[in-house]
Amino acid sequence: MKVVPRKPGELGRPADWFDQFPAGTPSGDAPAGVRELAHVAARLRDVLETVSVSEFARRARVDRGTIYDVLAGDVWIDTSTLARLERAAGVRLWPERFELS
Repeated sequence: MKVVPRKPGELGRPADWFDQFPAGTPSGDAPAGVRELAHVAARLRDVLETVSVSEFARRARVDRGTIYDVLAGDVWIDTSTLARLERAAGVRLWPERFELS
């Protein structure tokens, strides 16, 4: 597990909580939503097997950089961005069920 120094209350990047984002299990002290964002990144990667990032970004009305950031676990996406990504993908990216930690 990577050790990323953080100030109290600082979340860091979602990827900071994994050995290899989005695979694996986040560290035990990971904040809520980290596991779900990894799921979003993995599902988005699957979607991008059938369409280019540029085309998907156009359909989702988001910047290509945003998509790359989600895939890398560099950002905490907001619900508006998630909704745009899901609408463009035509599938649910956020897991239907997850455990509250």
